[in-house]
Amino acid sequence: MNTRPPPVKPITSNTGLKHVFSTVWGCLREGTAPGRSPYSIAQLATVGTDGTAKVRYVVLRRVCEDTSEITFHTDVRSAKVAEISANPSVALVTADLEKNIQIRLEGKASVITDGPVTRTAWDASRDHSLVLFRNPLVPGTEIDNPSDGQPGNEPADREDGYENFCVVVISVTHIDWLGLSADGHERASLVRSGSDWCGSWVAP
Repeated sequence: MNTRPPPVKPITSNTGLKHVFSTVWGCLREGTAPGRSPYSIAQLATVGTDGTAKVRYVVLRRVCEDTSEITFHTDVRSAKVAEISANPSVALVTADLEKNIQIRLEGKASVITDGPVTRTAWDASRDHSLVLFRNPLVPGTEIDNPSDGQPGNEPADREDGYENFCVVVISVTHIDWLGLSADGHERASLVRSGSDWCGSWVAP
């Protein structure tokens, strides 16, 4: 049995891998567009500050194929921000279960708490998306009743909560794509080298 790893070559030399690469970024862009998409929400995995694995859902907000970056918004007081600050290595998983497509991404995350990137993201967000940032309670605070954790519906200044808002940017370094089909499963592994991408087909 041949157990040697497959050769990793520039994706431009393989039409199939190049198509997978374009498909992946197309799916991710779809996830940030208005309306419903199976790629809008992804599972983010981080290394907890206690060394254990952590995972939670995040909403994709921006995707840039040219820079291989994905962004989402979160509360700067949340545990995931502390985890990323301690260890920026993260993984992200999203899927279209009807089309049997799974996408796993790995990369390095950075937290942007202020400046043009954060300001632009805040200004572009809808009011109902900003409500949680106005909650005086830190995410994960123990409470007696669920209603105690609600931020309330009082009219707020547009700037209220901005100090709790941040943008997380993931610089993607590895893509694992899996397509399941009755005709045969296909899986590709794509790795970034500088500004270029290399890859290979791998066993599902």
